[in-house]
Parts: sequence; structure tokens; C-alpha cells
Amino acid sequence: MVGNSYTFFNDMPKLLADMLNHGGDDTYTVESIVRGGEKLTGHVSRGDVTLALTNKKYDIVFLQEQSTVSFYTNERIGSEAAFADLIAKVRQNGARPVVVGTWPRKEGDSFYSNNYSNFINPGNPKGMSAMLHTYYKNIALNNKADYLPVGTYWWILEERNPEIDLYAEDGSHPNAYGSYLFATLVYREITGILPDSTQALAWGLSQTFIDKVSALVEKKQATAGDSTTTRQESLPVQPTR
Repeated sequence: MVGNSYTFFNDMPKLLADMLNHGGDDTYTVESIVRGGEKLTGHVSRGDVTLALTNKKYDIVFLQEQSTVSFYTNERIGSEAAFADLIAKVRQNGARPVVVGTWPRKEGDSFYSNNYSNFINPGNPKGMSAMLHTYYKNIALNNKADYLPVGTYWWILEERNPEIDLYAEDGSHPNAYGSYLFATLVYREITGILPDSTQALAWGLSQTFIDKVSALVEKKQATAGDSTTTRQESLPVQPTR
């Protein structure tokens, strides 16, 4: 998994690994290249992802961009180029590249008050969610990669269940519930099925919340015409041993 704190908050990669290896057989290995606040352009310039892809074979690589890059016109070109560069290298490795769609900032966040000349203001969480979905889905389509619309599921889950709060106190990062939603979607992208609830319950999450996430993800109700990836179905991949 390549990204920043949106990915590593609450040690989500470990939760994902525990979910994947429930039963103790250690079939799956989850590796992450993450830095707080990092953009994909930073990963490209540092060469950390390139080095990893050169030294080891992977089955699937998730690419998570910094959450606000797409709203700044002067940063979009770099982001698009970084995605293209990394997706090509992932494919050369023999792995399947997946573009991760991130979620909107919480209602009332100062992000919605920005008025910079090079800034496209989405206005509110609904607008931000829609713009993020469009940006990342187009990135995936233009590069023939798969697309995981975490942010769209995030928005719909909160919209339909006002009692659910997926945000940490800063209104940007995920709390434990938000990280579980992220991990569940990645889990299904890898395996094609939903995870057992054991790890989530051990993490202190409620069965009611787990059931609501499972119902939403299972019915694939994120967006019209969306089936988690840009293909018709989410295909399972071979585990890294």
C-alpha cells in the first residue's frame, strides 16, 4: 500500500493483515510505503516505491494520493503524472494497480473556506466527495487501472446513518471506524468476499456498525455503475507468500 497517514492511521495495514490472515495461516503479507502528508509526487521523487517494485514481486498495489491535491490546479498535473508513472511500474512488476479514492473533509472544516486563486472549492462534503470520485475514477480509466472508491462509500455510509462518525477529531483523518471501512473495502478488493467480524470486534467496534458496513459493501451501492473497480467485478488475487 502506497500513501500517507490516511492509510497508516490506526495502524490500518496491520488490521488488514489480521483480517486477511484470520485463522493464523499467514497466507497474506501486507506491506506499506507511507509518510505523513506525502503526495505521490514525493514517492516518485524519492524512489521508494520504484525500489520496492524492483526488489520484490507483488500481486496488488494500492495507490493513495494526498487528499486535497486534486483541488489545486497547479498540483493536478504532477499528481496525474505520478499516478501514470507508478501505475506503469506496478504493471511492469506484474502486479495489479488500484487507485484509491479518498473521502471528503468533515462538514465545517476550514478547507471549505479557502479562496486561493488556484483552488477549486468543492463547497461542502457532498461536493468534495463527488469531485474526488470523478478525479480518481478518471485517473484509473485513463491509466487502465482499477478503482476503489473508499471516499464514496464513506460519504454514503455517513449520509444514510447520521449517528455514524468516521472521522478523527481533526475532521480529516479516519477514526477506528473509518479505518475499518477502508480495510474492509481493501479486503474485498483482494479476496472478493467480506471479512469475518472477529478482528473488528476485537478492535472494539460494534456489531451494528460492522453489519451496516457489510450491507453497504455487499450491495455495491457506492455509485450508479460502480462495482468497486473500473471492471464489472472485483477479482480475487493470488496471495503473496
